[in-house]
Amino acid sequence: MIYGLTYDIDLSKDCDRIVNLRHAGQAVDDTDQLAVATNSYRAHGGGGFFKVGPNDVLDVTATGARDLLVDYLRRRGTVTGQTETVWRFAPLSGAHAAVYSAPQAKPLSRPHKLRATQTTADGFAVFDLKL
Repeated sequence: MIYGLTYDIDLSKDCDRIVNLRHAGQAVDDTDQLAVATNSYRAHGGGGFFKVGPNDVLDVTATGARDLLVDYLRRRGTVTGQTETVWRFAPLSGAHAAVYSAPQAKPLSRPHKLRATQTTADGFAVFDLKL
């Protein structure tokens, strides 16, 4: 997930499943270029991510991402978060998925998206997700 990007995942496709890709509400074209802030581990392909070439790196600061975040939080004080829908499954007629979670998630589920169906023997709540 990248802040400011939203997209749909179309499970009816064999490949190129990311559709309706948008940045700040505007459609992203195949030729658009975006700058992404990351750490050196990810930029060098760590965790299975795409390795960034040396000509594609914009060195903005030598300060590490962790230190930048700590400094920001210290200056900011209290930080309150808000949830945003970043991605969703594209509608797929008649398709459903089973989602396993903690039973405490039941009050948080949205009736039109998730429906609690059962609790497993080992204590997980099972939800039905209509795609």
